[in-house]
Formats: sequence, C-alpha cells, structure tokens
Amino acid sequence: AAFTGTVAGGLADRLVRSGRTTRLAVRRGMHAVSTLGCAAAVLPLAAAPGGSLPPLAATACLVAAVGCYGFSFGGFHAYVQDVAAADAGQLLGLTNTASILGGIAGNLATGAVLQATGGYGVVFWVAVVLYGTSWVSFQRLLKGEPISLTGLIILSSR
Repeated sequence: AAFTGTVAGGLADRLVRSGRTTRLAVRRGMHAVSTLGCAAAVLPLAAAPGGSLPPLAATACLVAAVGCYGFSFGGFHAYVQDVAAADAGQLLGLTNTASILGGIAGNLATGAVLQATGGYGVVFWVAVVLYGTSWVSFQRLLKGEPISLTGLIILSSR
C-alpha cells in the first residue's frame, strides 16, 4: 500500500496538472482502482469452495488487495483535501474514526461468521459487496462541491 499509494499520488498529481481531466474524474478513477481492485482481488478468496485456494495464491490475492488500497490516497483522501481544504484534518479525523468503529464491528462480525460457518468465504463475499457499495456511493454521492465543517457543534472551539 505504501508503494502503490506513492505511485497513485504521483499519477493523480500528473493527471490533474495535465488539465486533460477534472480533479473529480481523477479522484473517482483512483477510488475505482482502490475499491474495485480490492473487490477483484478478494473475489477468488470468496469464490474458492471451502477455502481451497493454495496458500501462495491466497497470499497473492491479499497482497493485491492491499496494493489496490494504496490508490485510495489519490482518490478519497485527496478528494477530502480538494473539497474541504480548511477542514480536511477534522474531516479525515471523523472519517478515520468511523472506519475504526467499522473495523471493530467487522472483527466481531468476522468472528461470529467464522464460528457459524467454519470458513472465511462469507466474510470475503461481504468484503466484495462493501467494496462495491463504496464505489457506487463515491461515484453517485460525491460531486466535488466544497464542504465546510465550520459551525458544527461537535467541532466548535467554544
């Protein structure tokens, strides 16, 4: 993710500077690689009957998923700076907090699913669906319009 994040950031910057496409199109493209790439990478893990994927292939899938995740730094994370420059730190703090809470719930759910099914297949299917949902949400809901957190009670300095 560190390597691909660096590559994605540089590529995104070059695309934006070229002027051939909008910032929003670049951010959406990077986010698409991040989410759809991760979904494609874990799909073999979800589809393998009874976890029958050889260990090296399973490891390659996970490495590919983490590598694709690196593109989020040229997508979602950069998008926040594009639309909420003055409040980017606070907004990223809020989104990171939400993702941590989701991660905690995900660990609990993974344990419950593993205990109920005896395997990780369902867990990987859920991951594929969540990646797809993230992609659809980003494409449909985020329009590149400025965001300001000024005046929100929870972020007020008073």
